[in-house]
Amino acid sequence: MTKFRQKYYYTAGLAILVALVAAGSAISKGEASAVTLLALTLAVLAALIAWSDRRTQNGFKRRARDHGIIRRESAVQLAEIRKSTSTALTEHGSQVRDSVDSTVSSLRAEVRGLRVSHQLQVQAISRIGSAVERSQADISELLHRVESLASVMADRDASRETAPEPGLFRFQTTPDVLQSVDAPGAMVPGLAGSEASPKSLLATIRAARALASPLVVECGASSSTAWLGLALRAHGGGRVVTLEHRTDRVDGVRGLLRDQQLDALVDVVHVPLREVRTARGAFHWYDIPAEAISGDVDVVLIHGPTHPYAVAPLYPALAELKSHLSTGTVIIVNHADDEQVRQTLELWLAEDPRLERDTSGDLEVAVLRVGGLDVAEEVKRA
Repeated sequence: MTKFRQKYYYTAGLAILVALVAAGSAISKGEASAVTLLALTLAVLAALIAWSDRRTQNGFKRRARDHGIIRRESAVQLAEIRKSTSTALTEHGSQVRDSVDSTVSSLRAEVRGLRVSHQLQVQAISRIGSAVERSQADISELLHRVESLASVMADRDASRETAPEPGLFRFQTTPDVLQSVDAPGAMVPGLAGSEASPKSLLATIRAARALASPLVVECGASSSTAWLGLALRAHGGGRVVTLEHRTDRVDGVRGLLRDQQLDALVDVVHVPLREVRTARGAFHWYDIPAEAISGDVDVVLIHGPTHPYAVAPLYPALAELKSHLSTGTVIIVNHADDEQVRQTLELWLAEDPRLERDTSGDLEVAVLRVGGLDVAEEVKRA
């Protein structure tokens, strides 16, 4: 309420009070007049104006109060709307985040699963590779055993077909051999199985006799081993180193040497076969220990190891003995007329330019020389 209205109400109230007092006094004295009536009228009018203004003010107040209530309610509703909106946004954002997190987790789990699957595949491939390598090794070992068994069977078949008469080692050129060993009445019991041919043995003996104290290496043990020992003893010196992979053959030849008292001249070395990989393929050859052969070899006689079902079984000999060969070494190969042996000789001559073959002798025996030196005339006649 303004100060003007307050003064107005005070003046109106005072006027009404004065008018009432005057009117009451006039009426009590019986002096009512037009002035008195006018005063009363004005007092009533002022009272009506004050009442109307008061009513109007009260209406304004009520409306203002209603407006305040409405504003407060609107503010409350707006706050509720904001709150619900924020809650909805929060819940929706939480749902979105949960959905994104769930998707990311699923992707991570799939990636981990793919990694594990890849690792398992790599491990499986590695196991398969190891199994293949083991299988190859097993197959190689099995082939080696089959070849060894075939060799034994071939030796048995040969022993049935060509077994010497009552235990004597017979040559077609036995007189020549006996003359070479200076023992006309010598006899060496034969062994069942493959033997060096008489011509190969005779060529080896004559090549060794051309030297003062020869070192002879024989690949494959047989009765020829004892004949070589007899020849060196008659010659007055030298040594024979014989390589053999079959245990029964080693024991048999060592028995022959003991009977002829040749242990000091001949050393039979038991050497297993091992796989040798070359540019021509894989072969099986003697696993020669370093201490078996000492010094340069003068004469080599090759008639083993035998493998009936192997292709060019003698091929590794040159490479495996190469470190022991020197200029002038004579290499004598048994059964040179055999197709596989002939192919082996051709490969050797093509791969090692130091080798020359003496073609003046019998084609059944191959005589090679290292370094292009002439072979002794006795070897040529063999």
